Amino acid sequence: MCASKASQSPTLPFMLLSMSASELRPRSIPRNVPLESPIDLTELFRLGDTASGDTSRHFVHDIIELFLTLTPDIYGTARAAFADGDAQSVARAAHKLKSQAAYFGARRMVNVCKQIEQHGYAGELSRCERLLDDLEDELDRVVAALQPHRFEEPPAP
Repeated sequence: MCASKASQSPTLPFMLLSMSASELRPRSIPRNVPLESPIDLTELFRLGDTASGDTSRHFVHDIIELFLTLTPDIYGTARAAFADGDAQSVARAAHKLKSQAAYFGARRMVNVCKQIEQHGYAGELSRCERLLDDLEDELDRVVAALQPHRFEEPPAP
């Protein structure tokens, strides 16, 4: 693990919430290549549409807020487990993140989490290091893409 990644706070990726998705490019994609959105909210909005009135807006808001609230800790758990050499805990954290990302159609994030989960459960912790870096990059992109879909103020109960 590179020293800068290991010494960062687990919530650092989520401190970049004001940056646009185009500013949060994965390291492997050149600046002149346009990025597609890392999320597809079709399914989430479809699920929200099953509710009536403002309940639909509250549902979507709640799911986004839960993601933005829970994922820093889950990601931090994965990083800490990696540092501790605990492959099973890395896999469990990746599984949780994979489930969260699926709500938003974040296919690349789901795929990275799936790979981390598989390698973790197989005890192949060395194969998780680069994938955790990729996951951090993708989390930044997903968080930035979700920002326009948040309420400016939480909905009234």
